[in-house]
Formats: sequence, C-alpha cells, structure tokens
Amino acid sequence: MSTDPLQNHKPIGYLARRLDEAITEYVDTLMTTNFEVGRRHWQLMRRVHDSPALPAAEYIESAKVFYGEDVVRDIIGTVESRGWLTRSPDSEEMTLTEQGEVAFARMKETQDNTWDALLKGLTMDDYITVVTLLEKMIDNLEE
Repeated sequence: MSTDPLQNHKPIGYLARRLDEAITEYVDTLMTTNFEVGRRHWQLMRRVHDSPALPAAEYIESAKVFYGEDVVRDIIGTVESRGWLTRSPDSEEMTLTEQGEVAFARMKETQDNTWDALLKGLTMDDYITVVTLLEKMIDNLEE
C-alpha cells in the first residue's frame, strides 16, 4: 500500500481542464435547449451587458486566445443576427439591444441555475478556497 497521498488523485491540470469542459458541456446543453445558442454566446452577451459600448476589437482580442478569431467573429455575428446585439458603424462598439437585454436576463436565470448545480454540496468558503488556490498556482507559474 502506497503512502503517497497523491496516488489516488488525478493531476491538477487534468482536473482544471475537465472542469472547464464539464461547465462548457453543461452550459451549452442548457443554452442550446433554451435559446439555441451556446456558452460562448452567453459569455459575449454577459461581457457586453457588463460593459456597454464594448469595442468589438477589444472583445475579439481577449476571446480569440480561447476560440480563435474566426470563431469569435462568428459568435458576434450570430448574436447580432438574432437582433440581440448592435454595433456602432464608426467604432464598432457593441451594445445589447432591448431584445438582447431581455434574452440576457433569461439566460442569466439559466446560468444562475448552473452556479447552483456547480456548487451543490459546497459552501461559499469551499469555493473561495478553491479559487484562491488556483489563482496562487497560476501566479506561481507566471512569476
């Protein structure tokens, strides 16, 4: 019998990646079922809701690291074609339309249920501990 406490646990990198995949799968299923868009569309709408007049170029730059520029542009185009997002003609600042704000509010309710499912059986202190530890690990490696 091994005395190594890590032997029965998967590596942190695997768990971090799998958690992100599980969240994406869960949110994509909910968003697709209820709104015919996915997690990435929700993320765009949340960001624009929180930062009205967000320049498209700024969002593309930050999100292309995760999805690639063409995918990010497609996401913006999809949300815009739904009538949920408008861009100013000169600066391409993005703002949610009135219809977009209504859709965002409904999506937020769905997303709040995701939060509840994710934290089931955990306390807020548990969550804060996990996030704090992950941030410290990232900081350690980026130093």
